[in-house]
Amino acid sequence: MVLVSVGCTDYDEQIRDLHNKIDQTNDEMTEKVDAEINALEADLAQVKADLEAALEAMKNELSTKHKEDVDALKAVDAELDGKIAAANDAIKALEGELAKDKI
Repeated sequence: MVLVSVGCTDYDEQIRDLHNKIDQTNDEMTEKVDAEINALEADLAQVKADLEAALEAMKNELSTKHKEDVDALKAVDAELDGKIAAANDAIKALEGELAKDKI
Protein backbone atom coordinates (compact mmCIF):
# COMPACT_ATOMS: atom_id res chain seq x y z
CA MET A 1 0.00 0.00 0.00
CA VAL A 2 1.27 3.42 -0.94
CA LEU A 3 0.17 6.45 0.83
CA VAL A 4 0.21 9.63 -1.13
CA SER A 5 -0.28 12.90 0.61
CA VAL A 6 -1.66 15.71 -1.39
CA GLY A 7 -1.81 19.07 0.33
CA CYS A 8 -0.87 22.70 0.30
CA THR A 9 2.37 23.97 1.57
CA ASP A 10 2.03 26.21 4.58
CA TYR A 11 2.81 29.73 3.39
CA ASP A 12 2.27 31.44 6.75
CA GLU A 13 5.98 31.89 7.37
CA GLN A 14 6.59 33.32 3.91
CA ILE A 15 3.66 35.69 4.31
CA ARG A 16 5.05 36.83 7.69
CA ASP A 17 8.44 37.39 6.07
CA LEU A 18 6.84 39.49 3.32
CA HIS A 19 4.90 41.51 5.89
CA ASN A 20 8.11 42.09 7.84
CA LYS A 21 9.92 43.20 4.70
CA ILE A 22 7.06 45.56 3.84
CA ASP A 23 7.09 46.98 7.36
CA GLN A 24 10.87 47.38 7.24
CA THR A 25 10.68 49.09 3.84
CA ASN A 26 7.94 51.40 5.13
CA ASP A 27 10.04 52.27 8.18
CA GLU A 28 13.11 52.95 6.03
CA MET A 29 11.14 55.08 3.59
CA THR A 30 9.51 56.99 6.45
CA GLU A 31 12.94 57.70 7.94
CA LYS A 32 14.25 58.86 4.55
CA VAL A 33 11.23 61.08 3.93
CA ASP A 34 11.46 62.52 7.45
CA ALA A 35 15.17 63.22 6.94
CA GLU A 36 14.44 64.97 3.63
CA ILE A 37 11.64 66.99 5.22
CA ASN A 38 13.94 68.02 8.07
CA ALA A 39 16.65 69.03 5.60
CA LEU A 40 14.17 71.04 3.54
CA GLU A 41 12.81 72.74 6.66
CA ALA A 42 16.36 73.67 7.67
CA ASP A 43 17.02 75.04 4.18
CA LEU A 44 13.76 76.96 4.28
CA ALA A 45 14.64 78.45 7.67
CA GLN A 46 18.02 79.54 6.32
CA VAL A 47 16.49 81.08 3.20
CA LYS A 48 13.94 82.90 5.37
CA ALA A 49 16.70 84.23 7.64
CA ASP A 50 18.75 85.32 4.62
CA LEU A 51 15.75 87.10 3.09
CA GLU A 52 14.92 88.84 6.36
CA ALA A 53 18.54 89.99 6.68
CA ALA A 54 18.56 91.23 3.08
CA LEU A 55 15.26 93.05 3.63
CA GLU A 56 16.60 94.73 6.77
CA ALA A 57 19.78 95.76 4.92
CA MET A 58 17.71 97.21 2.08
CA LYS A 59 15.51 99.10 4.55
CA ASN A 60 18.60 100.56 6.20
CA GLU A 61 20.12 101.50 2.85
CA LEU A 62 16.87 103.07 1.71
CA SER A 63 16.53 104.98 4.97
CA THR A 64 20.10 106.27 4.65
CA LYS A 65 19.57 107.25 1.01
CA HIS A 66 16.29 108.95 1.89
CA LYS A 67 17.98 110.96 4.64
CA GLU A 68 20.78 111.96 2.25
CA ASP A 69 18.21 113.05 -0.35
CA VAL A 70 16.22 115.03 2.21
CA ASP A 71 19.39 116.72 3.47
CA ALA A 72 20.40 117.58 -0.11
CA LEU A 73 16.96 119.04 -0.82
CA LYS A 74 17.10 121.09 2.38
CA ALA A 75 20.48 122.46 1.31
CA VAL A 76 19.13 123.40 -2.13
CA ASP A 77 16.07 124.94 -0.47
CA ALA A 78 18.27 127.04 1.81
CA GLU A 79 20.39 128.11 -1.15
CA LEU A 80 17.30 129.11 -3.12
CA ASP A 81 15.90 130.98 -0.12
CA GLY A 82 19.17 132.93 0.01
CA LYS A 83 18.97 133.74 -3.70
CA ILE A 84 15.33 134.81 -3.35
CA ALA A 85 16.24 137.06 -0.41
CA ALA A 86 19.10 138.55 -2.45
CA ALA A 87 16.76 139.10 -5.42
CA ASN A 88 14.19 140.76 -3.15
CA ASP A 89 16.90 143.00 -1.71
CA ALA A 90 18.01 143.92 -5.23
CA ILE A 91 14.40 144.69 -6.20
CA LYS A 92 13.99 146.93 -3.15
CA ALA A 93 17.24 148.69 -3.95
CA LEU A 94 16.10 149.27 -7.53
CA GLU A 95 12.72 150.48 -6.32
CA GLY A 96 14.54 152.88 -3.99
CA GLU A 97 16.67 154.22 -6.83
CA LEU A 98 13.62 154.63 -9.04
CA ALA A 99 11.87 156.52 -6.28
CA LYS A 100 14.88 158.86 -5.96
CA ASP A 101 14.90 159.48 -9.68
CA LYS A 102 11.25 160.50 -9.60
CA ILE A 103 11.83 163.09 -6.96
